[in-house]
Amino acid sequence: SEWPSHKAEMTLDQIPVLEFEAGKDNFEQAKVDAVADTIRDLAVAFVPNRRAPDEVKREELLKKFFADELPKHLQNFEVLAKLCGNGGSFFVGNHLTWADSLFNDLGEILLNFDENCLNN
Repeated sequence: SEWPSHKAEMTLDQIPVLEFEAGKDNFEQAKVDAVADTIRDLAVAFVPNRRAPDEVKREELLKKFFADELPKHLQNFEVLAKLCGNGGSFFVGNHLTWADSLFNDLGEILLNFDENCLNN
């Protein structure tokens, strides 16, 4: 069928392939990058707490992270959503971007540690 002729077009010579728009123009692309960089900031703040070698220390660090640091990061996301989201359900414009997917992935990880962390 058609697959052999399209296989070479695929980055890893396999399917499925998920493609996201990064923005309709350079300005939207910059907004998507800003959201992704902010998600990275959250991940950088979270990961060392999660990987603390001592279990008691890890629990202490995670508790502090969820109480003190996470709310600040979530405020940043609210600001970005208001500035870039055009009143829609996504961070930038009215369409899904890779930054939305990235936020969803990190959000799922955070929820595994504290199921109520995104409630407010």
